Amino acid sequence: MSFKAKVPLPQGVEVLRRYDRRSISGNTSKLALFTPSPTPNDPDNNYTNNPLPGAKNHVVLAMSVDCTLQHIITDEDIDPVKVVNLLKDAVIKVETNGGREERILHPLKDYMNFSQTRSSLAAISDGDAENPAAIGQTLITLQATGPRTIDNLFFFEPNESFTVEVLFANGDFPEEQAWIRGRFGLEVELYLAQMDGKQLQTYDSRLKQAAG
Repeated sequence: MSFKAKVPLPQGVEVLRRYDRRSISGNTSKLALFTPSPTPNDPDNNYTNNPLPGAKNHVVLAMSVDCTLQHIITDEDIDPVKVVNLLKDAVIKVETNGGREERILHPLKDYMNFSQTRSSLAAISDGDAENPAAIGQTLITLQATGPRTIDNLFFFEPNESFTVEVLFANGDFPEEQAWIRGRFGLEVELYLAQMDGKQLQTYDSRLKQAAG
């Protein structure tokens, strides 16, 4: 997927995409992503460490959040409507450890288009040929909105660790073993621009000019 920054980037800036994917199981009040020292060669992430390596600042240009399952269907211990409502009430928070006050705090609904979440009902038989009974089944399709641009300057300094957390007001999710059709969780992707001090000042000035 191509990505266009909110304002033109300074010349020579490289943009990286780093993601982390985590499962959600049972009573979960907080889902922590981009934890320090990830397992090498793990397909669930493509970052090597937190703090991010290198001698440059990492400016967060945009962020995306997606569910690991596109379709959620009624099952023995799974209520799709309840699961979606739990996600709708969540927020995502990104903070640094450098003592700066800036942080990202957004509702999850800014990243997942719940207003266009599609739901369909189906009637199926319980398998009893002599006395068939209709069983209602709900299928919900989740839609991500793609990367959301970060309007204000937010960056990680060299060797500065950070936290990415999804906070649930009520995290009463099904247990991991209940998800027989696939693993349930969230994937967060950060769009990062590597900038030195001069490039950072130029980018900050352009953001302020765009904001008026």
